Amino acid sequence: MWWRSANSTLRSGVTAGLMLLALVAVCQPPSELLVNMRRAYQDQSAVYLKRNTTYRIERTATGVIAHRDMEEDELLLKDRTGTAREEEIHYSDLIPLERLEAYTLVPNGRGTKRVPVNNIDRRDEREDYIFHDDSKVASFVMPSLISGAVAHVEHTIAYPDARLVSGHFFAGVYPTESSTLTVISDQDIDVDVRTFHLPDSLVTRTVSIEKGRRVQRFTMHQVPAMSFEDNAPSIRYYTPHAQLVVRLPDKDAAATDIDRLYRWYADHIKDTFDPPAPELKALADSLVGTVTDPRQQAAIIYRWVQQRIHYVAFEDGMNGLVPAAASEVCRTRYGDCKGMSNLLHTLLRARGLDAHLSWVGTRMLPYNYSELPTGSVDNHMIVTLFLPDTALFLDATSSYNAFGVPSEFTQGKQTLVALDPKNYVVKQIPVMKAADNMIIDSVRVRIENDGLVGTGVVRYTGYERYDLAYGLRSVQADKLTEALRRTLMKGSNKFLLDSCTVSGMEDPSGPLTIRYKFRVPDHVRRTTGRMYVPITLNDPWKGLRFRDDRKLPIELEHCIQEQHVVELELPVGCTYKESASTGAFANPAFSYTVHVAADGGLIRSSAIYSINELMLDEELSDWRRANIALMKEIGRTLVIETP
Repeated sequence: MWWRSANSTLRSGVTAGLMLLALVAVCQPPSELLVNMRRAYQDQSAVYLKRNTTYRIERTATGVIAHRDMEEDELLLKDRTGTAREEEIHYSDLIPLERLEAYTLVPNGRGTKRVPVNNIDRRDEREDYIFHDDSKVASFVMPSLISGAVAHVEHTIAYPDARLVSGHFFAGVYPTESSTLTVISDQDIDVDVRTFHLPDSLVTRTVSIEKGRRVQRFTMHQVPAMSFEDNAPSIRYYTPHAQLVVRLPDKDAAATDIDRLYRWYADHIKDTFDPPAPELKALADSLVGTVTDPRQQAAIIYRWVQQRIHYVAFEDGMNGLVPAAASEVCRTRYGDCKGMSNLLHTLLRARGLDAHLSWVGTRMLPYNYSELPTGSVDNHMIVTLFLPDTALFLDATSSYNAFGVPSEFTQGKQTLVALDPKNYVVKQIPVMKAADNMIIDSVRVRIENDGLVGTGVVRYTGYERYDLAYGLRSVQADKLTEALRRTLMKGSNKFLLDSCTVSGMEDPSGPLTIRYKFRVPDHVRRTTGRMYVPITLNDPWKGLRFRDDRKLPIELEHCIQEQHVVELELPVGCTYKESASTGAFANPAFSYTVHVAADGGLIRSSAIYSINELMLDEELSDWRRANIALMKEIGRTLVIETP
């Protein structure tokens, strides 16, 4: 893991003198501070002298509220003139920005000169995929960013309900000398600070009573910069951070944190427990007609919501937490995840099916409900349908998902299922197996001049089918071949897709099939009496190979199995004398098999690649070994004797 590796480097490379430096940095002359920091961070362009977050949680006449104060000092180790960097502070109508101050301290002899930010642009933050958005952003450019300058930013965000607070990341995009989370709360308000990827040996925690209030402090020194890699999970999976669980006084002394969370959530959906409106009951009845099987009824209703209701994100303060009425979603034909789930759940209930609104965190959030029973644990809503033999997790926003298949980004996550206004259950969403998500590609090729000419059929199932169907949804017929060239490419980037047809777009439960004709010019090398032909035309793991010193896990969108068959017609009069060969690698997380053999007038290559985990972490060393061996296999060239 990144943190384990960086921590080892930190302990071996940072001296006790540098630890002391962090405490006295603000007292040093600017030039001396710059020299010391450049020596400590030779490969960095900047370092945070401090990155602090303070939460103030208190009881008021309107309830328990909170304020978050953030303060950051960034020392520039190199000039940044000519490359203005826009800073942004995000807030909303629900959690407003109460205060913002920004300036640069520029070296001036043995002191500094303060240069304030002259213009702060406060505007609505609009995203194309959000229909209504109360999000806002304050943006500005820090002035005078020269070597030795310190860019200072501090701001305050207000929370009308303290349960809306989040936490603090101790690391930043640059190394951090000192990072402190402070939580100040009234003594009758219990605030549980939960830490993640934060070794006890590297954090100093203190608890005290100051001016009648409870104060908790968590401090780290010499925090390595955040690490980023392609195909890595979100930073929450590996970066040291803390989250706050605010426990309001409760009459029920036996209530657990999840009990409290559910009572808060249930209040947001209290109207959804009412009986379905007559018009929605009539709609549900008309959709299912004479179908009596509960699973088939649910599939019909699910498909109708997928096809007829358009997904639009909707963020509007506390209304962003409350589902739109099912009747309104049905009337307008659009809704966010909460509104679409409410309509689906209401139509299913109208048929007497055991359906329930459910909260879930997408896979960008690594927490489960016992680890973090707060609003930071989830960001999505689905419907859980209980059938006699199973539970199905239905996401109506996934318009190309087959019925009964969870959305790709909720696999493996916990969901909080609302049974009734007082009761809930936590369920685990399954991870779809590699064999559920397949690419099965079979081609037959012949040698023409120095290239290959062939035909192929490829079938996509599961998430592979859903993702491709989604990508093709708006492609015009005359642009189809161009759009699919990269998807079907094989052999080399000289690949030419001559024609293709697609079938199965309208049935999400079946495969999506593409039939195509193609050429690969300059793929055959000739010498006297021989031809050399690379037979393995696909390299499915190419995009998942990384440098040897990678530390972060590899995250996949889903488990997957690919099968690739190439049949090469042996030219008349030519011979192939090599014996059959098989290369393979297998462990529980991933495997491959590549088999090449002559079969009459054909040379047949058959390859199967499987990845059975959503994340490869401890398996990285095996992954490297497997790919080294695989590259030798797919780099093999057939030697064909010519007349």
